[in-house]
Amino acid sequence: MGDTITVTATLVAEGGGGVSGEYIDFTVNSDSLGSGDTDLQGQATSQSWTIVAGDNDFLARFPGSEG
Repeated sequence: MGDTITVTATLVAEGGGGVSGEYIDFTVNSDSLGSGDTDLQGQATSQSWTIVAGDNDFLARFPGSEG
């Protein structure tokens, strides 16, 4: 049995404001949780997922940062 979670990340510009209209890729233990678009506050949220209880490695990645 696992726990149901919702993962949220915030994309912030150097000046401190949220960045809207971008997407964030979410992974847990190298498995994709999908992606979410950032809103006006820069927040992106993945869908709720059920994961195995215990140690899990989460990553929220902004692909635009790879250039």
